[in-house]
Amino acid sequence: NSIIDYVLMHKLHRFGFMCDAYFRKNYVPLFKDYNLVEAHSCGGYVYQIKKKYNVPYIVTWHGTDIHTNPFLSKYNLKVTKFIIENAAYNLFVSHALMETSKKITTSINKTVSYNGIDNTFCITGCISFLVI
Repeated sequence: NSIIDYVLMHKLHRFGFMCDAYFRKNYVPLFKDYNLVEAHSCGGYVYQIKKKYNVPYIVTWHGTDIHTNPFLSKYNLKVTKFIIENAAYNLFVSHALMETSKKITTSINKTVSYNGIDNTFCITGCISFLVI
């Protein structure tokens, strides 16, 4: 981020345009032939890809992206809501985060994508690995 973006976003709680313009010019064209884009909590950038090339996006949401940042300012809340509602699907790393997202929007295009290890698979996987 540029110093201008830092001040706009973190001090004035406004839209930072320098980094956004750089991304749009240098990176969005790389996704022209994609069928789907997945982002981790940076849906604003993948929305640009959707807007330009009509490529749907999925966002995986983590902790502060849902339970803290949206509630720091009206701007953050508006942007987070927009990203969630325009995503093809939203994945939350816990049920609690998905429940918190209901304070942001009641959009139904969301589910929990647990990322913990199931011991059933670990034991089988470890044994298979040792046999090989």
